Amino acid sequence: NTPAISLNPGENLITISGSNYGGAVVSATITITRTPPAVVYVAPGGSNVPPYNSWSKAANIIQDAVETVATNGTIWVSNGVYAVGGRVTPDYYALTNRVCIRNPITMQSVNGPTNTFIVGVSQLGASAVRCVYMSAGTLSGFTLTNGGTFSASSSYIYEMCGGGVMLDNGGLVSNCILTGCSA
Repeated sequence: NTPAISLNPGENLITISGSNYGGAVVSATITITRTPPAVVYVAPGGSNVPPYNSWSKAANIIQDAVETVATNGTIWVSNGVYAVGGRVTPDYYALTNRVCIRNPITMQSVNGPTNTFIVGVSQLGASAVRCVYMSAGTLSGFTLTNGGTFSASSSYIYEMCGGGVMLDNGGLVSNCILTGCSA
């Protein structure tokens, strides 16, 4: 009977131990390296099965796909409204971003900005959610709507600017519509 093993991208150490009929203990450590997928998929009704490497296993939260795809990989995002999930702005304070891209990846909608929406929370203050934070990578073909930022912060640039999208010394945004965002 073979147990199921779930591996994270990167290096994983697995130790197997057992004993024979005479009671001698035998063990071995195996190093398994799992490469992140080069292409991952996102769909609102996705079955959410990592590593999201087919439409049938698509993530249903964009940020899950961002954290799974390989460097220089591509995320294909199906039509829909993406208004859940997110990550706090890295290395700064506490503003949540619906999508946080820090690696050179490409995130592309399947059918363009009139069909694919990333929705933040435009209320200025502690409950705000920015649509997208980027320090690398490419974002193409989305409507970024209702993103918001803090109304006061000790880090003006990072927490009070860019309710729709914040480009932090990197990133490329193309073919996107920004609407209803506040900063």
